[in-house]
Amino acid sequence: MTGRRRRKKGNRRGLRGR
Repeated sequence: MTGRRRRKKGNRRGLRGR
C-alpha cells in the first residue's frame, strides 16, 4: 500500500488482493 494518499472505498483489496 502507498502511504501517499488514502484511496476511496472503490477497491478494498488493492493490488495485493489478487
